[in-house]
Amino acid sequence: MSTRKYRYDKNTGRMVAVIPSTRKPRAFHVMDDIKPYHVVGPEYGKLIGSRSQHREYLRKHDLIEVGNERKYFDGGE
Repeated sequence: MSTRKYRYDKNTGRMVAVIPSTRKPRAFHVMDDIKPYHVVGPEYGKLIGSRSQHREYLRKHDLIEVGNERKYFDGGE
């Protein structure tokens, strides 16, 4: 005995059976390595040429990488 799965369809207002797909999803993403850069922090001028060197540099100097997180800039939400 197999168990059927259902989902709610907003357009029709009804529950519809979900048919399992036999196809396996393919989702590969290859990311380029970082471009080399010179440090402007504690080891001014040092060349960082890979993600692993970048992570090690951050770890060594107890630094964090900040993107668009406002909480690091203005202390708020």
